[in-house]
Amino acid sequence: MYFLETLVRLHRAGEGEPYTGLKPAGVVEPAVVEADKALESGSVENLVKLITEASSKGLRERFNKAKEARKNADQSVEAGREFVEAYVQFTHYVERFILTLLLRQSIIIAHPRLQPKNIINTIKMWMHNKSLKSDAVKDRRASD
Repeated sequence: MYFLETLVRLHRAGEGEPYTGLKPAGVVEPAVVEADKALESGSVENLVKLITEASSKGLRERFNKAKEARKNADQSVEAGREFVEAYVQFTHYVERFILTLLLRQSIIIAHPRLQPKNIINTIKMWMHNKSLKSDAVKDRRASD
């Protein structure tokens, strides 16, 4: 069993995905089922709809929570903390979403010479660029 777990861990790491344990035979993620259906039918529309709705729902929920919390953030320390928590949840969701896309792109670009350092360098470059943009926004706000 240890050999199979290690094999799956390495495979998942190569995909840029976390190891979530071994799954029973026959268990397939809904998105993979839709991907198979798309290939069989010759149309990707249902798959696009599934992915778009799932990502849109998560983004909108976190955005709306942060937007509502922001309205009262100045009312009390507790309200300010609620806004910060909602803001962090919202921005982390966006970061994870973008990071996942970048990671997937780096795997596609790096394949067949997939090396972990390629993925790590891509992530570092993205984080560095994000940091530079964040610093520029802070500088702009400070000068206002």
